[in-house]
Parts: sequence; C-alpha cells; structure tokens
Amino acid sequence: MWRQLLQPLCHDLQQTWGRPAVLGRSEAVAASALEALKDLSLFIDSGLLPAGCTGHSNGSWHSRPLPGRFRDVVTKRTIYANNAGLYLPGLAEFCLAALKTFQWPCAANVYASPAALEVSVPCHTDRQDVLVFQATGQKRWQVFHPPDIGDVDPLRRGKDGDVIEHLGDPLLDVVLEPGYMLYVPLGFGHRTSTYGLRGPSWHITLNLDSVIWGLSYRLRW
Repeated sequence: MWRQLLQPLCHDLQQTWGRPAVLGRSEAVAASALEALKDLSLFIDSGLLPAGCTGHSNGSWHSRPLPGRFRDVVTKRTIYANNAGLYLPGLAEFCLAALKTFQWPCAANVYASPAALEVSVPCHTDRQDVLVFQATGQKRWQVFHPPDIGDVDPLRRGKDGDVIEHLGDPLLDVVLEPGYMLYVPLGFGHRTSTYGLRGPSWHITLNLDSVIWGLSYRLRW
C-alpha cells in the first residue's frame, strides 16, 4: 500500500527538490498514517517507544522527558517520538516502503499536538530533508529561508538555547489537513502552531538522510 502511495510522490519531490512545497493531498495517505499510528499511546505508555515532549523558552526549542501518561500530556504539549519506525510495526512498513521507493536512508518520527498551541515547535532547522504526512487534525507550518551562517551548526539552529532571529517573510505558510504531504528541505527554518485550528494534530515526519556517513545523497537529485 505505502509503495503505491509513495511512488508518485517520488516524482513530485524530484521536481521541487531543494524548494519547500506542498506535494498534494490524499485520503489514502491519511487513512494509512492513522493505521500506522494506532498503537502509539500504548507503545509510549508501556515504555516500548521512547518519547519526550517539546518545550521552548525565549524562542529556542528544547526537549523534555515525558512527565506522565500519553493521554494526560498530549492535551497540553506536543509529544514526539524519534525513530518510531524502529518500534511501531505499521511505521516499520512505511519506512521500508520509503527506503525502496526513494532509495535513501530514512527514518520516521511522530508528533502529536493538542489544539490551541500558539507554538507547537519554535523555528529551527534540521539536518535532514523531511516529508510531513498529516494523519489527523490541522497544523500550521511556516517555512523560512535558511538562516545566516554563524558559529552554530546551520543544520541545528533554534535548539538548546540558540534563537533564529530576522526570519523575514515565510516562503510557505500553510495549514495542513489530513492527507496533506509537505516537503521541507534541510537547513530551512520552520515552525508550527495549532492555535485556532482543529485538533488534536498527529503527523508523521519522514527524515530523508541526504547528508550522512560523510556522504551526500543530495547529489543524486
């Protein structure tokens, strides 16, 4: 199922590579993403799936241990689980299909946010090209130009005390609905919010490790 859904996405991604873009919407994607996440709370509460929650101070993102059960925390903060494809069988199938389709190293993270968060995650950059698959609810994404190069790792800006200033106007400002797919290139600043939107919001982030192990897979496209 996932191979059939990802194959046309691969072509669209090649066409917009290096530029943030919404890559379409599919009810089948929303249904498949929800199915892959059906045991999320069970795996987190049992300790089988490591998870944390996002925090932010003065515009910088930092991670916190999960202070309680999933159902209690997810009404107040964004919960994330990195590399969830190593633990959830449905996401493992998704990652395998992505690996075969894109032929890139990849991993899947999961984010669950309540409604009414002015800041779900503050502006930051990542060292992966990412594809976002909205499973349920709504989430607003703003994507900005890569920040100026300075003393901080440009692929890890906005984290652990660092603040990205002078963002300028967003290149992309969109509210994702269930089934929407979004591409954010590595190094581009982005932030999310659920304020005034329908929740809860759950999405899968597929990390395409385009620069890893001293190699640059980005040269393929």
